[in-house]
Amino acid sequence: MTGRDRRSGAMSPEREREKGVPVRANRMVTGGQLAYETAGQGPPVLFTHSVIADSRVWDREFPLYSADHRTIRFDLRGFGGSSPASAASSYMEDIKSLLAHRPPSKTEPGR
Repeated sequence: MTGRDRRSGAMSPEREREKGVPVRANRMVTGGQLAYETAGQGPPVLFTHSVIADSRVWDREFPLYSADHRTIRFDLRGFGGSSPASAASSYMEDIKSLLAHRPPSKTEPGR
């Protein structure tokens, strides 16, 4: 198996992540949808932004940390590509959902 979509020729998100290619996606959470990007392998590093910006604030740092870490950056609800909350929500629950979303990689120690 090549890890590529037979119709489009594109790599699967799992294969892109293994190759270090940043993967942009949306994650459904209670009361909304979070836009996020992930890259790299290793211990996770989560980048979050203040309430006057979006995840682009980490454009310089994101690729640097991706060399040695599984990096994740996301837009808080109502910012960037994330939808506003349509129900009661919690930043901590959103963060837990993003960190738990990807199955452990065989290359990550302790997994």
